[in-house]
Amino acid sequence: MNVRNTLRGLIGLPLVTETVIDVLTREHGEVDALFEAVRNAAPSARKRIFADLRIALGSHAIAEQTVVYPVFGDGEVTRALVLEAFEEHAIVRQLLDELARAGPADETWMAKLAVLQENVTNHVREEEHELFPHARLAIGPLRLQELAVEYTAARKRQLTKMKAGPPKPARTGRPATPRKPPATPRKPAARPRKRAEAKRKG
Repeated sequence: MNVRNTLRGLIGLPLVTETVIDVLTREHGEVDALFEAVRNAAPSARKRIFADLRIALGSHAIAEQTVVYPVFGDGEVTRALVLEAFEEHAIVRQLLDELARAGPADETWMAKLAVLQENVTNHVREEEHELFPHARLAIGPLRLQELAVEYTAARKRQLTKMKAGPPKPARTGRPATPRKPPATPRKPAARPRKRAEAKRKG
């Protein structure tokens, strides 16, 4: 490895000869290891490891959708595969949200985790066996290397954002007391008909 690649590796950037397909494939393996870690963890540690899994999957999907899929989806064959991948990401995101809300103490939690893992495994298989080979043929190696740099930077931003958690609402001081709505005016009582008729006769 040359000095340039050594420096890039130390700061977490992909090697210059590494393509975005190499980066994504490596991350697929890391996610698979996290799934196994969650399944084999003690109940007390399961929630913490699942949080790591959720961040890993979320940051991977967002960076992939913003950087990789727009380029990979340019071809006739790859466009259909990319559109399908978007839908698969949506299903994974929904399952992650359900698992996060329920928590490992829920009796259906492990079953839902198995469904999530199955969906991710199928998604990864389709990417690595169908989408990636077509993209490798359609896109030049230099562009794939550039995408590796762009994707890695985008994912780092997402990791930082997701680890920081949702933004806290800004404090704007004590809210003003809402004004009490005016009372509904009473409907005026109708005058007796006999008195009105007597006045007309007089």
